[in-house]
Amino acid sequence: MAVEFITRDENYKGPRMMPSGTVLTQAHVFVDHLPYDFLAEQYKPYLVKDRYSHRPRYVIDINITVRAELLVLVGAFNNGGSAINNNMAQFVYNMSIERDGLDILLNHDNYDYQGVLHPIPELADAQRQHKRRLHFGS
Repeated sequence: MAVEFITRDENYKGPRMMPSGTVLTQAHVFVDHLPYDFLAEQYKPYLVKDRYSHRPRYVIDINITVRAELLVLVGAFNNGGSAINNNMAQFVYNMSIERDGLDILLNHDNYDYQGVLHPIPELADAQRQHKRRLHFGS
């Protein structure tokens, strides 16, 4: 699996499709979009203003690694400059975010772009599944 970053910000010129193995550094994940069992308190959430609703929302500073069936979230440097839980990883499985995605602020060229990460099948996976369907259908 891969993830797709969807943003309303027309100025974003970074990658939109991120295959398995991609590491997103200095991301800020909105806590209210994390699965209910994610332990966000240890990442020291803090308030930022949502660019679209203009209301304050809690975020955590995270590095995200895209894997086949999940996202690996590891603490990053917080807004005060100190590392937070950079030795502990937590997992967010694709099936837990496939409907609504994961609302994040993604840092690209020293600017944070607000958007949503959605899990999508990688092209090679989609082609293999299509070939299997053709093979079994004949």
